Amino acid sequence: MGYVKMRATKKSKVKPSDFEKYKNQFILDVMTISTMEDIPKELIINWDHTGIIYIPLSSWTMEKEGATQVEVAGINNKRQLTAIFSNTMTGDFLPPQLIYAGKTTRCLPKSVTFRKDWHVNFSSNHWANEAATEDYINAILLPYVAKKKAELLLPIDQPALVIFDRFKAQCTEKILSLLDKNHIRITIVPAKCTDWPASAIGY
Repeated sequence: MGYVKMRATKKSKVKPSDFEKYKNQFILDVMTISTMEDIPKELIINWDHTGIIYIPLSSWTMEKEGATQVEVAGINNKRQLTAIFSNTMTGDFLPPQLIYAGKTTRCLPKSVTFRKDWHVNFSSNHWANEAATEDYINAILLPYVAKKKAELLLPIDQPALVIFDRFKAQCTEKILSLLDKNHIRITIVPAKCTDWPASAIGY
């Protein structure tokens, strides 16, 4: 019949033309801050947002061999929730934050029992706004940092370092002030580089 298994096509993301410059500056920023502030790897934390689709769909289908445009029904279904995941340079994973779309707690799933250390929240469009980011810092990040400092016998004013992209909800004056007040330094992931492997930008 001439059909073969093919992946749905979509526009590929373009790496910045000056990627190496951004990469080198990013590595230098992380190394400089962690060295000057004597920050252990356990307190160097990378966090990022990801959309989780409610109904997972395969991007593979059967199409005639040689086809340049491959369409899959439902592939553009965008209904999802947002999750914030964090990990340290030593491989520890912090509990996630899940953000559902809605205006009251009625939007949260009723038949799911989440782990007690997970932070489940909601916003009008499931995106991480300033309030959700503040909740994440207070409920997940700061308790982890405090616990790790105690384990490492470090003073409470020992700096930590967080790495994230320039998403506007986490770069507001209120959020940056909250981080600074708690002795947490930041390094911003270069624009258009968040989808590249962490090792490619030195993390």
